[in-house]
Amino acid sequence: MQPKNNRLVRKPCDAELSRQFSARQGGSDDANVERSLGTADTVSQKIDRQGGIAGFPDRSNKLWKIFWPILSVMVAAGIFFSSSISGDVSGNASMTITMLVRFLSPVGDETLRFMHFLVRKAAHFTVFLVLAFCVAQSLKFYLHKLRTLFFSAWSIAAAYGVADEIHQFFVPGRVMAISDMLINAAGAFFGAAIVIFILRR
Repeated sequence: MQPKNNRLVRKPCDAELSRQFSARQGGSDDANVERSLGTADTVSQKIDRQGGIAGFPDRSNKLWKIFWPILSVMVAAGIFFSSSISGDVSGNASMTITMLVRFLSPVGDETLRFMHFLVRKAAHFTVFLVLAFCVAQSLKFYLHKLRTLFFSAWSIAAAYGVADEIHQFFVPGRVMAISDMLINAAGAFFGAAIVIFILRR
């Protein structure tokens, strides 16, 4: 005896179920995939506009990865060279600047000596600020934690400042001063901090 209804009931396959579910969610699988890819592209474009993840430069930029270390070495070499100059020559160079200031705005001898002192200390502060800035720019390609980057750049530049003062101890007419070490470290602090500030923007 034949059954009255001979039709086979076809069960939907997994692909059809997926498409039905996607349709209820507001679009097809292809549309959802396109939206996902679109989001990924948007994130990628955003990273490119920022110059890398979390504001760090793209690691493929080999030019800057070479430029900053070379500049750091050049600044360090300039500091070493200036520290190798005898005290008389170094003092005359800074005195020339103070005399120029005196020529433009006449001041007394006491003020002139104080300005001479400021010029020398400002030079210490500035050169180590520049050194720490360059070192931080070199390390940012490899150290992606801002705190680690800051302390690494600051430590390297400050340690070089200590070594520079020890070097001056052996140069005729120059002395090793703890105060200069602290000024060097202060300049290095601000140099590294400037890079961190730029990266956080």
